Amino acid sequence: MKERDFFIDVLKGWGIILVIWGHSSQFLFNEIYSFHMPLFFFLSGCFFNWKMSSKDFVKKKVRQLLILYSFY
Repeated sequence: MKERDFFIDVLKGWGIILVIWGHSSQFLFNEIYSFHMPLFFFLSGCFFNWKMSSKDFVKKKVRQLLILYSFY
């Protein structure tokens, strides 16, 4: 099992704090909303592991989402 990266955990924690702050206060609202979601996307992308080709991955996700969408 890999050890967790403390720096990444701290960044995630700050991101969560900023989300809460952005939803509960108007102070620095635009500044917080300009980067808190890209921060989470970047951090999740750092740990994404490609086990299949990108074409197969996209086909699989489209198929899964279309099935769910059709039920909705």
